[in-house]
Amino acid sequence: MDYSQKERNLNEAVFFNTGAWRQLDRNHVGIEKLKTRLGFLLTKHLKSELPMLEDELKARYDETTDALSQLGEARDSLKDQRHYLIRLSQNFHTITKAAVDGYVMQTSKI
Repeated sequence: MDYSQKERNLNEAVFFNTGAWRQLDRNHVGIEKLKTRLGFLLTKHLKSELPMLEDELKARYDETTDALSQLGEARDSLKDQRHYLIRLSQNFHTITKAAVDGYVMQTSKI
């Protein structure tokens, strides 16, 4: 059955005015009261949870920023990428050669 909102409200009023349902507090009966109550509860929940969400987002942002900074400078162009890989391979070669020759070296980040 399709009911209009007006018909639904009328049927609801009739239902809650019969039998044991009449004893219920009128402030807790019906769709309109339910919408109001749920809206209040949702607002209360959001107000209590948003500060924690904000803290969590800030912590994740800081973690991500730290992880990105550990990657070093951006290498956007193909030329920058090649230059980085050449420096990395040269550094690897230097460290490997020193190890083979029996030298101990201080390594630096690229």
